[in-house]
Formats: sequence, C-alpha cells, structure tokens
Amino acid sequence: MAAVANRARILVVDDEPEAVLHIQRTLGDHFDLLCATDGQRGLELVLSEPDLAVVLASAHMTTSNGQSLLDQLRDTSEVTRVLISDYRDPALLAAALNRSRVFAFARKPFDATELRETLTAAVAERARHREHQLVRELMQNMPDAIYLKDAELRYVQANAACAALHGLDSPRSLEGKRESELTRGGQCSPNLEPLQRETLLRRETVTDQVSRYLRDGEMRFLSATHAPVGDASGKVTGLIGIARDVTASKRREDELSRQVNDLATVLHYDELTHLPKRGILTDRITERLAAATSGRQLALVLIDIDRFRRINVSLGRDAGDMLIFAIVARLRPLLGSDDTLARLDGNTFAWLIAEAREPSQVVARLERDVLPRLRAPFRLEEAELRVSCRIGVAVGPNDGESAELLIRHAEAALNKAQVANQPYVFYAPIMNDRVAERLALENRLRRAIDQDEFVLFYQPKLELKSGQIVGLEALIRWNDPKNGMISPAQFIPVLEETGLIVDVGRWVFREAARQFIRWRDQGRKPPPIAVNVSSLELGQSDFVPALEQARSEHPRAQDGVELEITESVLMDDLQGNIDKLRAVRERGLRVAIDDFGTGYSSLGYLSRLPIDALKVDRSFVTRMTEDPQDMTIVMMIISLAHALDLKVIAEGSETVQQAQLLRLLKCDQIQGYIVAKPQPAQEVSELLGKTMSFAPPPTSLAPEHP
Repeated sequence: MAAVANRARILVVDDEPEAVLHIQRTLGDHFDLLCATDGQRGLELVLSEPDLAVVLASAHMTTSNGQSLLDQLRDTSEVTRVLISDYRDPALLAAALNRSRVFAFARKPFDATELRETLTAAVAERARHREHQLVRELMQNMPDAIYLKDAELRYVQANAACAALHGLDSPRSLEGKRESELTRGGQCSPNLEPLQRETLLRRETVTDQVSRYLRDGEMRFLSATHAPVGDASGKVTGLIGIARDVTASKRREDELSRQVNDLATVLHYDELTHLPKRGILTDRITERLAAATSGRQLALVLIDIDRFRRINVSLGRDAGDMLIFAIVARLRPLLGSDDTLARLDGNTFAWLIAEAREPSQVVARLERDVLPRLRAPFRLEEAELRVSCRIGVAVGPNDGESAELLIRHAEAALNKAQVANQPYVFYAPIMNDRVAERLALENRLRRAIDQDEFVLFYQPKLELKSGQIVGLEALIRWNDPKNGMISPAQFIPVLEETGLIVDVGRWVFREAARQFIRWRDQGRKPPPIAVNVSSLELGQSDFVPALEQARSEHPRAQDGVELEITESVLMDDLQGNIDKLRAVRERGLRVAIDDFGTGYSSLGYLSRLPIDALKVDRSFVTRMTEDPQDMTIVMMIISLAHALDLKVIAEGSETVQQAQLLRLLKCDQIQGYIVAKPQPAQEVSELLGKTMSFAPPPTSLAPEHP
C-alpha cells in the first residue's frame, strides 16, 4: 500500500473503535494512517510496510497487549514507538521506558492538540534516527578511521577502520575506553591525547602526525585531524577525529633521513670542545624518543650566546675560543647521567634533557641553574666579560616525534625568544602559558600555606533509616585574598605535583579535629568528620606516626575524625597500604573507601581490607534511576558490603527519587545536594540535630531489571 505523498505513515493498534475513530479524525489530515485491532496484525503490518514512521499502540487490549508488541518491535524494527496509556500504572510506564524504549506516551482520553504534537515529535524522532543511521553507514564504510570522543577523551562511537587500527574486530570494543586502555602495556602515542585536549581547549581544528603502538607492538603512523563538537549552548562536549595510516610514506621519509644523517655523522665531534655535533645529537634524540612514554618526556634546550661574533671581532678569535671553553665548563655540571650536551655551531649549544616529566621542572633548571651561571661574569685572562643568551625549548614527543622535527621546533622557539627578547620560550605557545600559570599558582599556594588561607567546608552524611546526620566530610577550599574562594579542582593537582599536599593534608586532619572540639564546646553533638587521604600522604613512610602525633595534639577528638581513601589510591601499593590501614584501625581510627566501583580491586582484596565503610561512586548513583545496569551495580555493592559487615554511603545523591530508591535498597547513608551542599562550619552547625525523611512511595518507580 503506497503512502500518501509528503505524509508520514503511522500505524494505530487499538481494539476500541471509538478510540481509533477519534485518532483518525484528529490525525487524518496530518498523517497517512494504518489501523490494526490486535498486536499480531500490527506486527504483520510493521514487517510489510517499510515506510512506517511511528507505531501508536494501546497498552491494554482485549486480545493482546500493546506493551508486548512494542517489546518485539524494539528488536525487529527501527520504527519509533508511542504507547497509549492512562498513566495509572507506574510500573507499566517504567517498563515501557526501560524495556521497550518507548519514545513517548499518548494519554486517554485523547486531547487533539496534545496527540498531534506527540505524533509530530515522534515522526521527527524517526527522521533523526534515519539521518543518524545514514551517517553511521557512511562512517562505517569509510576507509579512514573516524571516531567521536567525549570531553574525557573516551570513545563514544567509532567505525570499523578505527577498530582495525587498534587490532580489534568490533568498534563497540572501543566504546568508553581511552587510548591507554586499548594498547599493550598502555603504549600509545604520548602526544595523541595532548593534541586532542588542545583541540578541546582551543576549540579549533588541529591536524598533526602522530605515532602509536598497536597490540602487536608494531609502530604505526597516523595523520590525524580533530575538530571540537559542541551542544546547542555552545559548550564543547567532545571532538570528532579522522585518522589515516601514513606508515608507508613515513618509513620512506625516515629511510631517506637516515641516509642523510649517516653522511652527516661522518663529520663522529666538535674539534674545539670535543662535544657531539648535530649528527650524534640526532641519534641520541631518536633513541630517547623511541623510549618515551606519556610519563617520560625529553626536552631539547637550545642555548644561543648573544653577539658572539662581536666578541670574536673585538677581542680576537682566541678570546672567543676561551669563552666557549668557559661556557661548556659551566654547563657540564648540570648534565644528568643520560643527558647530552652538544655544540651545533659557533655560538649555539644543545642540551638534551633525557628526563623531563613536567615543563615546570625544565623552567626551574633554567631559572635556577642555567641563566645564573651564564649571566655571571667570565674572566678571560685580564678581561672580565658578561654575556647574555636566548633559549628555545621543545618537549618531545609532544613537540615532535622525530629528531629532526624536534630540533626544528626548538630552533623555532629559539627564534621566537630572540625576536621577542625573552630569556626562554617553549615551542608550544600553550606550554608557555601553562608554565607561567603553573609557577605563579605554585608560588601563591606556598604563600597560602604560610598565611593560613585554606578553610574547610563540610558536607553532611544522612542515615536513611533514622533521617539523622551521622557524619560529615571535610572538603578543603582556598580563600584567596585576590580571587576569593577557589575550587579544589584548580589547586589540588598542583599541591600533589609539588608535594605540598602532604603538609596541607596534615593541616586538614588537625583543623577537622579542632572543629569537632569547637562544636562540642558549644554544647552540640557533632558526628565524626571524614578527611581525605591523598596517594602522596599514604605513601609517606611516617604516615601512621604522623596521624598518631596529630591525634595526640587533640585528645578530645579521638573519635571525631575518620579517613577516606579512594579505591585507586589504595591499589597503588596494596599490601603496604593494607598494613598501614591495619595499624590505623588498631589505633581506633575508622576508614572508608571512597569512589568505590571505579577502581580495580577484586572481591578477594576487598575482604582483606581493614575498613569500615564503602562509598558508592557518584556516577552510579546519578544514573541509577535511568539505567538498570547502574542500579544493578549499586544493589550489588550494597549487598556485598553488608555481607562483609561494612556500612554503605551513596555519594552524589541529588534527587528525592534517588534517596527513596537507596533507602528501598537498604543503603545505610547518603551524601549529596539532596541533604546539603558543602558549607562552612557555621552554616553546617545549624543542620546538626535536624532530621530528614526519604520514605519510599508505596509503588516504586525504579527502572526494571533485565
């Protein structure tokens, strides 16, 4: 049966003649309608009519169930599904949403305007689905790798060519994973994700050549282009990438470069200083690049002595040679065991730093060692001479995955330093900004510690059974005199990188103890306060003695402070951390595992951990009312914890429905905005002693489980 031109075709499945007649009168001028009085006939029409856009089926019919029809269509047809319901059965609605993937509901008795709007939206959804299907088909058939990633650089969607690049059979194997999770031993290109992050940060299309190690260990080279993707509000939500395998052409290029370098190497050190020249430096860079990973970078520092030719002309060639000797003598002590110092030409030196984990470390060496040494006066026989220099830095592999490219980019950075009259410049502009910001932030944080600028906020934990606040989590904030209250996300990483987190963490413990005592002195009954422990703190050899010392300073808060340790931190040194936690528990301190469910601990390890509670990660709690799989995970964690005699705290609870469902699942405590946001001590004190109730309704709207 041919569809009416330019009208979407809709199948109505309902055994009430009055309802069908009403639908025909309401929609007949807008859509091409087919009708069936039972589910079996409806299924036959769907299978025989490929142009159907929407199926509108009644939930309750005498001979069949419209819900069952929609269940079948979910797996056999891509038609958009709308359920006719009177909305009186919440369990039916939840099942329709979660099991049948119903797009919308149509309510009886029908409202003409509402029904037309619902069906118009359903038709538009079908059109969008077809458009997306066409895009997916085009994407899957393209020979180049095409992929979509979210803001965390995890694969959302990819085509077969992208899966093949990773040595995988199915694109679905990529979904939800990052590059380091897809290659053997995490050996993917160290500069791939930085390039993608630069795309998100700059909101610009970026093209570059990158290398990666596949599962079989073979290095492949890709020419990759990344473009940012945003939502309707303009917020960048991810990126789309296209990559082409250019290994063959890259190998031909490398072979030609090798032949050129072999010729250049014949010309084996500098005659004056006996330092390596460009050829040997190139070989050393190539070796280091081959061994580089995302955690091990190298830096090429080019140092150019200003106005060196003028020195040769005014003081003579011998004086120039003496100056070169003196410069080398000052630079040699700075070299690490695997570093290389080379002389590229008359007045340019190259320092290859084999280990450069952070650009800020390179800056520290330039500021602390190189520049002061070269600015100090040189004595050449009876003359005293002062020189200045310009420095260009390229960090590999990010700034170049071949030796020649890294040298070229370091030379470009040196040229920028000379033109801008700056002492040193990094090749990547974003790196210069980050280095400057990072050093400034580090200095401000050191001042913040000295001037007591940190404060604690507290977020309550509510016991679902009693409705009482039974715990608090201490969360650090920075009250910067210039910028006001600063989120920990902006400064905690720097505290960890610099090691300052150890001192700050010990201050947090002491301040939480002091606040516990203040509340008691005010006549209140404060619950225990939990403080977070970082990986650096836990890794300290004096971790347990330091806690003992802090507790001895505040004996009235012996039961008032607890510890929270994230699952991933605990797994860094499992046996060593188990021993430390056992010693902590023996001293009366309670311990909870934070962000549980996102790490890598097994059930065997969990049973060995000397802990008191598990905190379910907020990502599962947030999605549990929408996703049956996440609710299953939450249920399993609760059951497992109770079997091990552990308390369960669900963090990230933000809605009444979540709280009601968690109480129904026998979760012990919740923490989140539904109870209270993190607040200063004065505001939290007003909440102490109050109760809240989240009793579940008679009929739960929990998502149905498979």
